[in-house]
Order: sequence, then C-alpha cells, then structure tokens
Amino acid sequence: QSEGTGLGLSISRKLVELMGGELQVKSQLNKGSIFWFDMNLPITEHLPLENHEQGLNSQFIIGYQGQPRKILIIDDVCDNRDILIDLLTPLGFELREAADGEMALSIITTFQPDLILSDLLMPIMNGFEMIQTIRQDKTLQHLKVVSISASSTLQPNELRAKFGFDAVLDKPFQVDKLFKILHELLALNWVYEIQAPDKIASNEKLTAPDKAELTRLYELTEDGDFFALNKRLEQLDQHPVFVKKIQTLAKTYSDTEICQFIELCQLEKI
Repeated sequence: QSEGTGLGLSISRKLVELMGGELQVKSQLNKGSIFWFDMNLPITEHLPLENHEQGLNSQFIIGYQGQPRKILIIDDVCDNRDILIDLLTPLGFELREAADGEMALSIITTFQPDLILSDLLMPIMNGFEMIQTIRQDKTLQHLKVVSISASSTLQPNELRAKFGFDAVLDKPFQVDKLFKILHELLALNWVYEIQAPDKIASNEKLTAPDKAELTRLYELTEDGDFFALNKRLEQLDQHPVFVKKIQTLAKTYSDTEICQFIELCQLEKI
C-alpha cells in the first residue's frame, strides 16, 4: 500500500478549530506521536420534539418520473464510485463509471450521458483537463458536468466560471444536496414514499429492541458504518416495523433521521 498524503491530519485540525478547539501534538523520536484536543461542548439530553416529528414524517425519494436518465461517474477511487452507484441505482438511473478523464471521454461518445459526476484530481487525465476538452467540443459542450471532489482549493464560483462546471459538490457530500443538484440540472420530478412508523402497516405494531441494542444501532449510525448497521438489523426480525423504518432511511444514508428515530424509541423505553 502507498502512504497517505497527510491530508487527514490537516482536515482534522481544521474541523477541531471550526468547533473552537485546538489540535496539539507531542512527539518523541523513534517512539511515536500523541495528538489530542480539548473542546467545550454543550450537554444535550435529547432533541426537541419537533425534530423527532420532522424525522418521522420525512419524504423519501424512491425514484423519478419519465425516461431513465444516464449518469457517468468518474473517480479514480473505486470506493467513491461505489457509494454513488449504490445510492443512485435503486432510483432508476442508468450508470457507467470511469477511473479517469481519458477513459470517460471514450465512454461518453457511446453512452451519451445526461449528466457527469467527476472527481478533479485523477491520474492520466484529471477533471480540469477533461471538462476543458468537453467544453471545446461542439458535440459535447452541452453536457451537464458536476465537480465532486475534496481536493480542490478553488471556490465553487471559480470552478463554474473559469472551468465550466455546472455545479460543485464537496466530499464528503450531503445526499440532499446531491439530489437537489440532480433535480435542477436534469429537471427531475422525484417520486416520494412517505412513511411513519405507525403507518407502515396497519396490522403491524411498532416494537423496538432493548435499550442496549438501540444504543449499539445509534453508535453504528454515528460512525457512518451502514454496512454493519444493516447486518445488525438483519438479526432483529422480531421487530419488522422498526427494521423496515431504519432500512428505508439507510438507503439514502440519512444518518440524522435514523438517530432521531432511535432517540425517540429510547425515550419511549424510559
């Protein structure tokens, strides 16, 4: 495995500073390093009731009206492509993927995508070089191209005005913002499924696992480990309504809504 670039430490420091803290380090040659930080944070017993209600009555996108839209996903990291593929495939999009700009250009001609989601820093041909080629080609310049990257130091307005991106999405991206961009650029009419725990099935009653299990599910959600979360849910078949609710939210990585729902279940256990 190749070594990292050290961006993780830089990002961690920035996050700590944004929350009013300071990341510190103590190192000893040939021994190692210790990093730590202190922050003053408020204590919150539970979320306000209106937030719980908002989580329970959220609208979930399950598709869109009209003909299937084609999206080309470009990223040199396979895991990044897989996240988008897992998110967009159930909604009915036709997808293709490429690991760099050169590969993408060879796919565009035959695939004819309606929209491109592209990373910026890639080997062989990066996202900047690729969109320059697209904007200079009269047969391709109409394509909608969205920058989706954690690497650019450029401002969104500069990426749009100088390089011709139609929209900019930062990694790690918010699902709601991605859906908003797709809605605007592709003129989509989303199809929603509205679910509340007490309305999922009239003949089924919502029952929740014990407090220890709820805490475990909450921690997995906070960690963003949706794979482990779904595996855990598969073992809770005695609580079908509860499981179905979280699985529906997990499809769109709605971690906030899942935590709100679990907190509400925890309150009912008190």
